Amino acid sequence: MKEMLDKIKLREVAQNRMRIIELNVIKEDKRKDWDNSRPWEEYVELTKVEDEEIIKLDRRIRLLRPYEVSEIPDYGDVMTLNEFKNACRNGGFIDYDGSGNYIDGDKMTDISIYPSDVKAKSLRHELNKIIWFNR
Repeated sequence: MKEMLDKIKLREVAQNRMRIIELNVIKEDKRKDWDNSRPWEEYVELTKVEDEEIIKLDRRIRLLRPYEVSEIPDYGDVMTLNEFKNACRNGGFIDYDGSGNYIDGDKMTDISIYPSDVKAKSLRHELNKIIWFNR
């Protein structure tokens, strides 16, 4: 059963990655046709739908995909997932500040975590520690 669920997850990850590629092609076509003398804010508005979908797909991929691990670096702040969630909810971290990676046991995963993931309730609860890297 677990094997079948893993295959379903991997299929969804692959489909989401393909959709992100499609959305980036759409954005690139819009950029090619863009009149650079117009305000940047108009371009941001023009690509807003694609950008929002890319963000949602990326979050979903980070929830589903298998991960690789490496040694936890000497820099960065290690904390529990609950400490990170509380800090985000209290305004202690925003996406602009940096990003983190989940920790599995005594190893760092290659799965990123952002403060906006807390707001979106898009968290890997099976990994209950993170390491935070300020910009």
